[in-house]
Amino acid sequence: MKTAYYTSLSKIKAYREQRDLQKEFIYNNSDYLPELVKIACNYNDKTHQKALWIIELICEEHIELFTEYVAEFCAILKQYKKESSQRPASRICKFLATSKKIKLKLQEQEQIIEATLDWFIATDKSAIFNYCAEALFALGKEHNWVLIELQSFLEKDIAQSATPGYIYTIKDLLRKLNKNSK
Repeated sequence: MKTAYYTSLSKIKAYREQRDLQKEFIYNNSDYLPELVKIACNYNDKTHQKALWIIELICEEHIELFTEYVAEFCAILKQYKKESSQRPASRICKFLATSKKIKLKLQEQEQIIEATLDWFIATDKSAIFNYCAEALFALGKEHNWVLIELQSFLEKDIAQSATPGYIYTIKDLLRKLNKNSK
């Protein structure tokens, strides 16, 4: 049986106003956060991507609220096969990888690296590409091989990139990688 919260979440559309209302509901009713995470981590549930939208907004503003759910989230990352799930999940990964409030465990770092590297290589969506690249760059500071792989891939990919968004992201990352290697 679905809860009233699940029903409410399942009815929202991608409009920012509706997502913000859901985010504010969680801020004001934090006892619903575990249910939201459970929905987001159930990749077989069609509502999981809507839950990811809300978690994405929460992580953008108050990532510390997500601390106790990081391990659960990282453990299922590879299961997000659809781009509609990968976009918010990759942004959450970016927030986790760059956060100064959350210290990722080695296993969580490795799970984020594995998922975002796969998505980064396979996607043709510039938002996913960009979020994954930012997460990989941040985690590559502790895992040097990631920066080497990232640079190698970017140098090969720039010639094949058709969209200005990709080209900008690639050039920006190569600039950062070259600056980082000095």
